[in-house]
Amino acid sequence: LKLEHLDCNWFSEIANLESLTIEDANTNTIKFGDNMSNLRYLSLKRNRIRSIDLTSLSKLEFLDISDNLFESKPNIFYNSSFIKKLNLSHNESMNRLVKNMFRGLNNLIELDISFCKLVEIDSNAFFDLSQLEILNLAFNNLKLNNSDVFSHLKRLKKLDLYYNKLEHNSL
Repeated sequence: LKLEHLDCNWFSEIANLESLTIEDANTNTIKFGDNMSNLRYLSLKRNRIRSIDLTSLSKLEFLDISDNLFESKPNIFYNSSFIKKLNLSHNESMNRLVKNMFRGLNNLIELDISFCKLVEIDSNAFFDLSQLEILNLAFNNLKLNNSDVFSHLKRLKKLDLYYNKLEHNSL
């Protein structure tokens, strides 16, 4: 299946739609209509997505955009305060987490950024993630020279840094 540009207005007649899975569709652009406000679960795994606008998805709690071409940009999740679980794993074009990338994700509890070839995390990349409890950064190329990277994560319970290039004085 190849759907380069997907207009989700196709589903606008299904007003009560709560879960949508579009995987392996080779999609790079997705537009969500205003009638999709009841969507809580969205999986877009294994596509070609670089960026996404979630503004109209006001009840979305789970988002999986793993194994795409997602790029690290400031404020990309700005209107997404409703998301509790976000999977960005296997986005190999995302080699750096920039300042304010996760701005607006005030209710995020779990974040998976494993297998992304991350090399660097800006000091305020996690600034708005005050509710975050689980952070997976495994299988990247992180050195973590900046000791205050995790300072805003006051509720963090589980941090996975397995298989990175950490040095003795990194943390």
